[in-house]
Amino acid sequence: MPDFIFNAGHLALDLVNTEQVAEGVPVDLLDSPAALLEWLRQSGAVAPSDMKAAEKAFLRDKAASGLLLQQARSLRSALRHMAEAISGGRPVSAQILAAINAVLRQSPRVLEIMRQKGGYALQWRPQNADGEALLAPVAEAAARLLAEGDHSRVRKCANPTCVLYVYDTTRSRTRHWCSMQSCGNRAKAARFYGKHHGR
Repeated sequence: MPDFIFNAGHLALDLVNTEQVAEGVPVDLLDSPAALLEWLRQSGAVAPSDMKAAEKAFLRDKAASGLLLQQARSLRSALRHMAEAISGGRPVSAQILAAINAVLRQSPRVLEIMRQKGGYALQWRPQNADGEALLAPVAEAAARLLAEGDHSRVRKCANPTCVLYVYDTTRSRTRHWCSMQSCGNRAKAARFYGKHHGR
C-alpha cells in the first residue's frame, strides 16, 4: 500500500494530494481499488463499520470496485481544478460544481449520533454501500470548503515542482509548504547552501 499523507488540513485537499510528483514523475497513489479503500479507511471519512462492509463488497466485485476507483479519480480531478481555481482567485466552474453535486446527489446518507469517549459525536452513515456513498464525505467537505471555507487559506505548496495543496490553518496564515519535512526542508537547505556558497 502507498504511504498516504493527510497533512493538507482539509479532507478534500487530502484526496487531491493522492496525485503527487516523485523525482519529476507523476505518481497516482490511488493505483487500485484496494489503495482507494485504504485511503478512505485512513482518512477517517467513513465509519469503521461501514468500511468493513464496503471492503467485503468491493474487493469481491471487480466491476463495482473498478467503478468506485473511476468515480474517486473523477472527483479528485474536479477537486484539483477547484483547488487551482480557488488558490488562483478565480471562480470555480459550473462543471466542477456539477461533479461535486453528482456525488452528493447519488449518496443517500443519514445523520446519526454516536457515543464516543467523553461525549457524543454526529456522523453521516451511508444507507447503502455504493461508491458514491463512500465518496460523499469528501464531496461534502469540498462543498463546505466552497460555501463556508476561507478561500484565501487554500494554497499550492510554494515548491514549484510540488503539486500538493494545503488549507492553511495556522493562526499567522504563513504556511507555504505541503510539509516542513519535505518541501520546507529542501527550501531551507537550498537557502543555506546559497548563503554559504556565495550564490
